[in-house]
Amino acid sequence: MLEDDRRHAHRYNLRIPLEIEVAGSRDVPAQETESLDISGRGLKFNSTLPLRAGAILQILLRMPKEIVKKPIGDWRCQCRVVHVEENQPPDGRLRAGVEIQYYEIVKRAET
Repeated sequence: MLEDDRRHAHRYNLRIPLEIEVAGSRDVPAQETESLDISGRGLKFNSTLPLRAGAILQILLRMPKEIVKKPIGDWRCQCRVVHVEENQPPDGRLRAGVEIQYYEIVKRAET
């Protein structure tokens, strides 16, 4: 079965700013990047973090209106890395795909 056949949620090719942390790792600083694609169940992004399949990440993002159908606050998500592939050198980045396991909506401070 092809990977596309297993997907249950429509993916959108949207560039959304992300803040990513490896859960439980104080040695690895948070990283800002952006999504390559996103759905209500997961997302894909490039990163220089030392990621591996099965790793748990904390990701902060503003879920786009195209997916949730209404504007809402930021999402703080717990995600599991489902696959990691190397991009073409020399940039040293990896492409990771994650599934969203849990999320909470957080409000931004008013400015």
